[in-house]
Amino acid sequence: MGIFWLYLLFNQAIKTYWPKNIFTRTTTIDFSKETLEQLQKHNIEVKSIEEQSNMIRLILKSNTTVLLAKNKNIEKQIKALQVIINQDKMSDKQTKTIDLRFKNPIISY
Repeated sequence: MGIFWLYLLFNQAIKTYWPKNIFTRTTTIDFSKETLEQLQKHNIEVKSIEEQSNMIRLILKSNTTVLLAKNKNIEKQIKALQVIINQDKMSDKQTKTIDLRFKNPIISY
């Protein structure tokens, strides 16, 4: 019975003093840093970046919302975004949302 209480006490102490999700925070910073580096590399201006559990939401200077998947290569998604932005500059339509989380991008006007 004493081992049970020792285990319970030790387990509670670890939960109290060890920060929760310490490794998740590091991964989050890595995703944000990589995303920012790729955006700067491709000269894409962003107003805000919001990171969620499975995706990254970007609001571009043109007020276009971009959704990126965390489980896919960020660099490839940013390259695809650059191609879409360049094509939109040639058309008269204003893009509202670009969703790059899937195999084929979903673009709404």
